[in-house]
Amino acid sequence: MPVRNLALASIRFDVPPTAAAALASGFLQDLIADGHLSPDMSYLVCDPNKLRRARQDAMASARDLDQGKHQGWLTTAQSLVYMWTRKHGLTGKRLNNLEILVKYCLQVYFKLYYDIKVHHRLEDGPKHILTQLRVMGSQPRRSKQL
Repeated sequence: MPVRNLALASIRFDVPPTAAAALASGFLQDLIADGHLSPDMSYLVCDPNKLRRARQDAMASARDLDQGKHQGWLTTAQSLVYMWTRKHGLTGKRLNNLEILVKYCLQVYFKLYYDIKVHHRLEDGPKHILTQLRVMGSQPRRSKQL
């Protein structure tokens, strides 16, 4: 029997796997005792090791999902800078918008991305917010509107 939802709940509420498994097993025993489940279903007792593996799988899939989101934005920003350095054929307002986006990527996004990658502790969070405010304040008004 899969225990993915139990694993996610134990992660969310910071309950150790052994405690979560004991709670789930106790609840199943209560359901059997009250007649909601038949006594021959006592094999459904939750194994703490199975729950531990399910927690690890859930955390790994969350990390993979998180990595994918940020990598997509990084790839988009890199593509904009690459386009700017090549013959792109843009003129007028579109060229101006591309220039603003490239300057934003070079002056703000890349700097913050790599600062957060290097200094990723919780204590560094306020420093990153202040850096973002400082760097965004130095941007032209036109880039803030885009």
